[in-house]
Amino acid sequence: MGSIWLRELDVWLKDAGLDCEGWPGWQTRSRSSGGFNGVRGIVIHHTAGSSRTPDRDTCRYLYERADTRPIGNVFLARDGKVWIGAAGAANCQGKGGPVMTSTGTVPRDDGNRWMFAVEAGNNGVGEVWPKAQLDAYVTLVSTLCRRLGLDPMRDIFTHNSWCQPSCPGRKIDPAGPTPSHPTLGTAGLDRYGRPVIWRHDAFRALVVAEMARTEVVPEATLQLGSQGPSAWRLIEIMDAWGWRKQARPNDGKFLAAEIDAVKVMQAALGAPVTGVYDDPTEAAYRAFGDFLASLGAPQPEAA
Repeated sequence: MGSIWLRELDVWLKDAGLDCEGWPGWQTRSRSSGGFNGVRGIVIHHTAGSSRTPDRDTCRYLYERADTRPIGNVFLARDGKVWIGAAGAANCQGKGGPVMTSTGTVPRDDGNRWMFAVEAGNNGVGEVWPKAQLDAYVTLVSTLCRRLGLDPMRDIFTHNSWCQPSCPGRKIDPAGPTPSHPTLGTAGLDRYGRPVIWRHDAFRALVVAEMARTEVVPEATLQLGSQGPSAWRLIEIMDAWGWRKQARPNDGKFLAAEIDAVKVMQAALGAPVTGVYDDPTEAAYRAFGDFLASLGAPQPEAA
């Protein structure tokens, strides 16, 4: 049985400014395998349901009535509201994989136990995705990446891309016109009138840009013995980008492992490698954030 339960989802999403509501019993709901074995990735889906179906009826089906319930961990409504349905592993990914992520391999046909699933309301046959829903989709996934320490360029998959290694074409979702987010490559239908499958690399880039836009840059100087909010934030940043290799929990304390991590960070950013988070390192990280934000989001505000 899996032992990882995401029972702080509601707090995470509300802190990110998302409108969210828990479906009754979500904190203890899961598939038969219990909690996650680990959360190595996020898979984005569409429900293929009608826009005329009330959101509460959709949630009731996903979490209470479907034979394979719960279907997905959260349901993203067309107005951008997030309904939380399951804190444990859910049934959603199905056959697919294996895929490599930043923290290891998700085995073939075993995505449910290792990947968080987002079901978003869309009929999948040409319904236009509203801007509010797409904005919330990007915010939701960027929040999950930050909270779970996932790499947005390696750990986000469409349902279609999850299926590609072993059963290509089994699923098309998410698909459909996204005129407010044309970088997904789906401003309309293809020449045969079919919904165009989203490009998962483009969605990943949107999430990276959103993470950069909302990034809080810690204030310099941080060195051996530093502790507190700025140290905690820097450790979170280094974990998110894979710069800190030691798996010690983030306790907001700057110890020997963090010195090594800062050196890796400095080398990656082209800053002088000192092991101290100093003014040149802060400037290099801000420039890095500005570059990422320029890929598709407003410039990040100064901390």
